Amino acid sequence: MKRIFLFLFTFLITNFCFSSSIFDQYDKEAKTITAKMNLKQKIGQMILPTFDLLTNQKGPDAMTIAKNAWNKEEGKQLGYTLGFDVIEKYFLSAVLQPGGPITYSGENQDLDQWQKLTEIANLFYVDFSNGKTNLLIGNDAIHGNQHIPGEILFPHNIGLGATHNPSLIKQIATDTMLNLLYSGFNWSYMPTVAISYDYRWGRMYESFSSDSNLVKALAKSYISGLQAIVENSITGVLANAKHFIGDGDTKKGMDEGYTYSTSLKKCWERNGAGYEGAILADVGSVMASYNSLNNVPMHFGGDFDILNQFRNVGIEGTDGNNYQLKGFIVSDFVAVSRAAYKYNILNDKKIDYVEAIAMSINSGVDMFMIANGAYINPFDYTSKPPYTMLSAVYYSDIPTVINAISTAISRKLISKARIDDAVTRIIRTKLAMNHTKQGKDPAQNQKMHSLDAAQQSLILLKNKKKILPFSSNKIKNVFLIGNYDDIGSQNGGWTINWQGQKGNKYWAEGSTNKKRSNASSILDGLKIVLDSPNYYKGEDIILKKKFNKINEKNSIAIIAIAEIPYAEYNGDIDNKNPWYLKGALMKENLYISPIQSKFLGIKFTKNQIKAIKRLNKLNVPIVTILFSGRPLVITKGPGAPLKMSDVFIAAFLPGTSGGEAIINAIFGNYKFKSVRTSIDGKQYYSNTLPFAWPASMREVRLQKPTLFPVAYGLSSD
Repeated sequence: MKRIFLFLFTFLITNFCFSSSIFDQYDKEAKTITAKMNLKQKIGQMILPTFDLLTNQKGPDAMTIAKNAWNKEEGKQLGYTLGFDVIEKYFLSAVLQPGGPITYSGENQDLDQWQKLTEIANLFYVDFSNGKTNLLIGNDAIHGNQHIPGEILFPHNIGLGATHNPSLIKQIATDTMLNLLYSGFNWSYMPTVAISYDYRWGRMYESFSSDSNLVKALAKSYISGLQAIVENSITGVLANAKHFIGDGDTKKGMDEGYTYSTSLKKCWERNGAGYEGAILADVGSVMASYNSLNNVPMHFGGDFDILNQFRNVGIEGTDGNNYQLKGFIVSDFVAVSRAAYKYNILNDKKIDYVEAIAMSINSGVDMFMIANGAYINPFDYTSKPPYTMLSAVYYSDIPTVINAISTAISRKLISKARIDDAVTRIIRTKLAMNHTKQGKDPAQNQKMHSLDAAQQSLILLKNKKKILPFSSNKIKNVFLIGNYDDIGSQNGGWTINWQGQKGNKYWAEGSTNKKRSNASSILDGLKIVLDSPNYYKGEDIILKKKFNKINEKNSIAIIAIAEIPYAEYNGDIDNKNPWYLKGALMKENLYISPIQSKFLGIKFTKNQIKAIKRLNKLNVPIVTILFSGRPLVITKGPGAPLKMSDVFIAAFLPGTSGGEAIINAIFGNYKFKSVRTSIDGKQYYSNTLPFAWPASMREVRLQKPTLFPVAYGLSSD
């Protein structure tokens, strides 16, 4: 009997050790608080509106009035004008800022404007816990506190994956957390822990790697850095692992598309590693995904009832342990309406909003992200013109959402016990948060971390005759082509604006924002490392000017090529995603065409080819830098850049310090593959591919890239 007991005890500890968490100790208190609340107060805890929605609740002219008042009024008076009293009126527990700038402050998006925004919102929070909880204020800190000009930005996740460095990733997350707290935010909708399988997906750069072992480790490190748990309390910001589940495993890489799996086990094997890391780090929230699983929208639970399974009992991981979320599930942006639209198509039904939100709550979603929109009601099936996927599914009136939940309860579509469960989860998570607002600007201590991350994220794909590193003492002539002075392109999407932008608008030469963020383009990096060489900028001067004493020892040509900046479905390629068309027609992204490209690749332009041929005649080495959110086809057709380059560096999206990092690597101030790490006994190196590289579009479509394998990367020794 003693042996049997010992076996059972060992089995339980081994297989169920991750179903407990820091949140359990707050459960009793959270239940007590919930029990004292009335239904209206409970439902308010489940609503997560945008700041703009709070304002627009006041009427059609409310936003204009709010903008005019922003610099004239202060404190609670300004809050009333902005409509923030809605937080108090409906007992809201959270509010969010979407991917773009503050609407009220116009061109002024400086740090003090964000601090002002969050301080005013906090004035209206109704606390049911006697001072133990705060208003959750969330944003998409995708690669740093990216909303604010002047913030230090880090490589996107694909670049962090290339570092293969969990301790560095934890430090970066800690830096991001400090910046968020300093600006007034306490909830980050990060990290994305998807494993991306089809490179046509526009969110691929939000994936760490195709290596599940690495994804698990980096998810754990990132969340640990964000939440900064000390003595069972979150002293940092609340993290949010997303998007549960299969967002990177959709057919043709279609954002918000269709994921298929033969079993829960296989689905988890392909897509669950990041959530294992998240649970190990005691993640406080998880975001449900827009995609469907076996034609069941994830906001309605997905197939196998996988959302409830993860939330209520846990899922057996690839290591045999049980992984259960003790935090809460939040919806994605206006996701219930989108899920209902997809559900209607797949099931030939016409459910109403009450049914839709009831299905979502019963499937495990605890909090609902909503936003205002000026689009036709997807639940008015008599509306003309008929609703199509080309209109954003924004069904976002706070009273309507609250009334829908109340109606669902009265119609017994949702039990009161389920509402109590959702509210208890939200409150116990907030009780676990014990952060302190930062009293001083933390940015000065973060510049080296940003540079380290950018340097370790670079991949040396080609080094003909091992000419790299170059000698900074010998180079007297520098030829520059392409995006060599373009901090916007080297940061990609989710940079100040949702879709990002080309150029240096937010990093003007000599500006405070550029200095504070330590931002550097390739040209800036050259000026740091080289001693006043001759610069020849652009194809025209290379083609027209007569050159003397130019050779391979005293000259270098740097050609920077880049994907356009994009975010989410606006970056989809070759998959006929209707959301892409919607984004193009509505000019969400100014760089995309309504005709979606069928080529996930990049080539030199005709003028660039001519300039390169001229440089070849002068024996000038060609160094190509690629800024991209994913591996691209670089070997096909005239102007294929890999073949025409002596050195080829895949920089992905290295952040604000990217320019200096690239130049340090080119001139030997940083050595490729110089950092070695170990994860669960497996050796990794910095500067190696987190995803394999495709040789053709056929390989992209088949998801079988062969040009360079995972973990490939040359050293510069």
